[in-house]
Amino acid sequence: MKKTVSAIMTVMFAASVICGAEHEFKGKKLIHAGWSDGSTDTVRKYIGVMEKSAPVYSGMRIFVTGKDENNKIVTHRMMFGPRKFKYEYFKQAVADLKATKFQRFTDNFIATGVQPGKIDWFSDKDWEGICNNYAIFARIAKETGMKGLIFDSEEYSGKFWWFKNVAGRTRAECIAMARKRGQQFGKAVFGTFPDCKLFCYFWLSLNTGNVEDPDHAHLSAHFINGVYDVLPSGAMIYDGMENVGYRLRDLNDLHRSVKMFYQDFPKMISPENRSKYFNQTRMCMAIYLDAYFSLKPPPSYSYWLAEGKKKYGTADFFRRNMQLTMEAADEYAWTWGERGTWWRLPISSRKGWEHFDKDSRQALYDGMNPIASAEKAVKDKKKKNLLENASLTKLNYKKTPAAWTVHQNERLSNGTMEFPKGKIVFKDTISASLYQRVKVTPGKEYFLTARGMIDSVKKSPGARLKIEIDYRNAKGELTGFNRRRSKVFRPVGNNGELKGAMVFDTPDDATSLLVFLKAENLEKGSSAVIYAPALYER
Repeated sequence: MKKTVSAIMTVMFAASVICGAEHEFKGKKLIHAGWSDGSTDTVRKYIGVMEKSAPVYSGMRIFVTGKDENNKIVTHRMMFGPRKFKYEYFKQAVADLKATKFQRFTDNFIATGVQPGKIDWFSDKDWEGICNNYAIFARIAKETGMKGLIFDSEEYSGKFWWFKNVAGRTRAECIAMARKRGQQFGKAVFGTFPDCKLFCYFWLSLNTGNVEDPDHAHLSAHFINGVYDVLPSGAMIYDGMENVGYRLRDLNDLHRSVKMFYQDFPKMISPENRSKYFNQTRMCMAIYLDAYFSLKPPPSYSYWLAEGKKKYGTADFFRRNMQLTMEAADEYAWTWGERGTWWRLPISSRKGWEHFDKDSRQALYDGMNPIASAEKAVKDKKKKNLLENASLTKLNYKKTPAAWTVHQNERLSNGTMEFPKGKIVFKDTISASLYQRVKVTPGKEYFLTARGMIDSVKKSPGARLKIEIDYRNAKGELTGFNRRRSKVFRPVGNNGELKGAMVFDTPDDATSLLVFLKAENLEKGSSAVIYAPALYER
């Protein structure tokens, strides 16, 4: 067994070296969920394999399983009902988690759900069982160093979120009881684990069909209001936006999702709880791996993704959407997979995702590292810089770079710009830029980058350099769902050099870009420089 595990780890470590062990989305984390998630025993034995074979992930869902007084198995699929668990059922699972040597996987969650789900909203006995069981799982998560619970609110058996399934009660009675049960549930979880992170595949996103008519949201929205009633200040809730993320196709879909989360969903929250929603709820989009790589993908999601897979190829379409998913994430994003796995364990016959698509693993890495992968693609394919006079050395009669337009917001800024030896030197500029219009192909992906430095940072602590784009149509008008995108330059070493870089798609109605090189907030006596701008088709 030890030799087998060692061999697996060697192969997977080699894969991680090829694909890279980090990702570029600092402060954001990718969570693994799916059929290859492990029990506490499996995770304890094979965590090294899992972490080395999926290095861009920061955590996973873990199954807690126990045994009752009759030595029968007890799982999270039994917790949403009247039967009351005992903490003692799970002593071995607790011991497993405490003994597991997590290193890369720092953000792990215990699986919970709403099964069996055949419950009565008006039965105190049913809800005493549910809340008892959730309090136990919250206790286990707290004691073992887990970040919290994964709450899968999808009804796989009992359909209890719908008003039509509550017989003999008025709508007002149902709403009041759902809110009361949400309060009980919240007290059970957060009263036990006040800093718990409740990671939900669906939260208010379970009501996407009701965003235009929030007054007719089903019972889950009222249950959720009850949870917010008792939510402590240290707790956080994450809406996994499952059905939205699974259908993600492009930037427009992404921005519809953002609008839904920040503008539509809050309408379902009682006014007194909206501050908690905005302060303690985060959006974390999902990617459904089977919809891309499985030989038998679910028909509903295959339909949504078919055009993109045909247009870009499966692996490249996945890479693009992986990047969009991470860009949208407030803190977490997550993947769900069924038929494949990123790690191969000797106890499982499940095939790796590479079996379904040989480029899947590299696509995952490239999606999580869009700048590094773009730089490699540009170098390998010897791509042409699309910017005219990118060297900035050709000057026109005004002694400014040819093909570029100089702009300074005179209401805010009265500094100067100089152009020595292929550089732009900004002095005392609060808002100034060089920009150029560039023809692009609708639907194509581009990579923009530039280098720079800022002097006298102490004099201008708010100083920053930026690259920025505007989409334009054939008439020169602003276009595209997201009309302007920008990136602030970040350090690339210890010598003070900064780099701005971004990878982006162009909308189908965009025929050109305005590319900006900007310096902002340089107070008197401060200066900055930008050089080496480049724009490539990805």
